[in-house]
Amino acid sequence: MTQTDALSTLTSRVATLGLGAALMLTGCADTEEEVATIGWDLTAQNVLGMLQSDVEVCTAVGCSVSDGSGELHVELPVGESTLIAVSDGIEIHQNLTIVDTPPAPNRVLVMNQAMFELITEELPEQDPALGMVIASNVFEAGHAVELNVDADGPYYVKSSFTGVDMDAEITSAAGLGLFLNVPIGEAQVSFTPPEGRTCLATPWMQAGDSADSSRVQVAANVIVTTELDCRE
Repeated sequence: MTQTDALSTLTSRVATLGLGAALMLTGCADTEEEVATIGWDLTAQNVLGMLQSDVEVCTAVGCSVSDGSGELHVELPVGESTLIAVSDGIEIHQNLTIVDTPPAPNRVLVMNQAMFELITEELPEQDPALGMVIASNVFEAGHAVELNVDADGPYYVKSSFTGVDMDAEITSAAGLGLFLNVPIGEAQVSFTPPEGRTCLATPWMQAGDSADSSRVQVAANVIVTTELDCRE
């Protein structure tokens, strides 16, 4: 996907992704209306924490490509928005809520084709007209995730990221739950942490109906991620 194509994809999904019609996107750097932004220096990393080059990252106001060290710079619209990262043909949408500082940690999640195929090898076939959701608890084991719409899952990714544990009912140390064939539109992910823990909001989520839930905007044939911090 080229920079132009990626931005075109983001532009066409403005209403669905909740970026707001007021942005009135007209190009990679130009908008009809002034938008407050925050500059963000970050790295592109896969789920194993390895740095990735040649990852294209687009926001509503521009695109950037990671260099040989996985580093890049983007401008983020202030407020709720969606960041799109494309690596090796895998497109991941990440919800962000920006107030007055860039997100921490300074990384964007990516996944290559080989890793995605490895994780989903035993799972039902993904309908390209539907979406996928990854729910993350910051690399912590012991919590369950639910989705408020009909979908396949949750499937909990093994600690080794070599697939899913088909018998698991809670996360491994990988902290990831995966839903396939999710209907297009808004959905909510609910997190159930181990007893005695409370989930805290992160910049990588949009608040849901409860403290332990997050809204996601599901798009066709892409992965949407959301994250809460339910560590002790």
